[in-house]
Amino acid sequence: MRYALSIWLFIFCYCYTAVAWANTLSGLNIEDFQKEPSNKIQWQNNPFVQNLDDVSVHELKLMAIVYREGDAACLISGQVLRQGDKIGSSELVSIEKKGVILRNEHGIFRLSLQGGKS
Repeated sequence: MRYALSIWLFIFCYCYTAVAWANTLSGLNIEDFQKEPSNKIQWQNNPFVQNLDDVSVHELKLMAIVYREGDAACLISGQVLRQGDKIGSSELVSIEKKGVILRNEHGIFRLSLQGGKS
């Protein structure tokens, strides 16, 4: 009796999970999945990350320069830039071996690499 009950319980559980498994993978609800969501998520600014459009030149930090004649890049405040790119309201005018030149409506500014001994 106990053996027969165990077998019926096993068969019931097996069939139940097989049906549940088939329903989730069968594509019966594929139409709902393909619909556009009715209430789209509105992204907001992260309060812990400063928007670079709001940063003044004096708050920017030159972190690295990769310099090769005719092809240079720099890392300013975590953003990789090349000549002509913009960061905030400033345009990167020139990349030199030891610094960069930025220009905005207030004038022309130079950021220099800080750090180790030369």
